[in-house]
This record gives sequence, structure tokens and C-alpha cells, in this order.
Amino acid sequence: MGSRLTYRKKVSEQAWQYEIRKKRERDWLASGRKKFWETLDLSINKSVVKEVPRVVAEKIIHEYEWLGDMAVTNKYYGIFFGNYCGGVVCLNTYGHTAHGERQFKLSKGDVTYFARGACVFWTPVGSASRLISMACKLEKKRGARLAIAYADSDAGEYGTVYQASNWFYIGLTDSHLCPQFVKGSRVMDFRVFSKHKSKYGSNYEKTLIKNGWIKQMSNPKMRYVRILADRPHYNVIYKAIQPFIKPYPKRSPIIETNNNASEA
Repeated sequence: MGSRLTYRKKVSEQAWQYEIRKKRERDWLASGRKKFWETLDLSINKSVVKEVPRVVAEKIIHEYEWLGDMAVTNKYYGIFFGNYCGGVVCLNTYGHTAHGERQFKLSKGDVTYFARGACVFWTPVGSASRLISMACKLEKKRGARLAIAYADSDAGEYGTVYQASNWFYIGLTDSHLCPQFVKGSRVMDFRVFSKHKSKYGSNYEKTLIKNGWIKQMSNPKMRYVRILADRPHYNVIYKAIQPFIKPYPKRSPIIETNNNASEA
């Protein structure tokens, strides 16, 4: 039916990516495998961020990302320490998700969407910030004027890495626009449902519910934006987003101190 098999229970006290990195580290050490990263120069300023094939991004995203899928993405950047890729971000750059363009009066391709991202357990603190910052610079060279990223409180995310990089927080997405269907450990998001509805007809939703699927609204995501354009275009875009800017959301009661994971 096309639904993901990686639906996870929501978390609240700590980012899921932080917990999964700790688990992967414990598993690695318990296996007795070589600590190859101890032979690498893990200096952040010597790391290299470059475009990578989708297959490289998939390996990390499927293992470390809470949602467990690649979303609608077409461009991928990785951060490298020597020959080892320590993290990736997955972007939508072709305007398939056009909400940002319409809202801020930009053209197709002006916005780059950070849809997925994660760093592996052995990367140093600051890797995610470096990866996102350099990816923004590369997207700016491509011609993008605005970057939009998301944080999901169901995954214990509050956008810590974006707050540390001075992105603007512009509130929550509209969850009523993105229903999903859940059955046991499986979830079918709005994109998959729409595809099947167009294929199987208007009774498809009723058939799902009859077969035990439960319709619910998706969790609204926190939205962060970063202006990539130079002045005077910067000023024009800032004027468009200024009415939406809000104070940063904060985790309570536990304050996250590790920003090594990309909360894209």
C-alpha cells in the first residue's frame, strides 16, 4: 500500500536522533569493531561539505532519522571527515512543495527546503551546524534566496541547531492540511494517500477506515527560515517574513545541550 514501516512513537524529553546516536555508539563498542574515527582529523574547520548521491544519503537517513524516509527530495549534501561521510541533509530544490514560494511571493526554485538530515554517532559536536551552514552557501550559489527547515516535536525536536545558527522561527505548519492514516506501526502520510486516492477513487478513504486504518491530523511542524539572498533582495524577503517571526520555542523541562543532530 506504500505506507512507511518506520512509524515511531513520539518522544518528548530528548531528541530521538540524540538517543539513536548514543545507542549506535554503544552497539558499535559492544561489537568490538575498530574505532576508525580515532584515526581521522575531526576538526570541524577541516571538514568538507559537498553534494553526494541519493544512495549515500539514504544509508544515514534510514538509520538515524526519526521519520525514516527520504521525503520528496532531489539534492543531497554530506559532511566528510577524510573519506568518511559523517552526516547528510536532503533538500527539495525544485519547488515541488510550493507553500513557501506562494507565502513569501518568491518564484519556483527560489526556496530550498531542508526536508531530512542526520549526523552519525562519531561526528563531533557542531557537525550539523557546519553541514547546514555550508549547504546553505552551496544553495545560494545555485540561486536559492530562502531556506526553510522543519523541527518535529513528536521526535523531540525544537530546532536547536537552527536557533544556534540564528535562523528565524515563523511558527507551526497547518496540520489540518496534512492528514495521515495510521494502523499499528504503519503510517500513510498525505502524499501517499493522495496518490492512491487518485488511483483507486473517492471511496479509497472509506475502504482504509473499514480495514482498520485510523485517520488523524499530522503533528504540526515548527518552521525555520534563513534568508540566503544578498541585499537589496534580502530586505525584500525579510519584509515578507517579518510578520510571521516569533520567539524561539523551548524544550521543557529538559534543556538540550547537544546540537549535533540536524533537526531538519
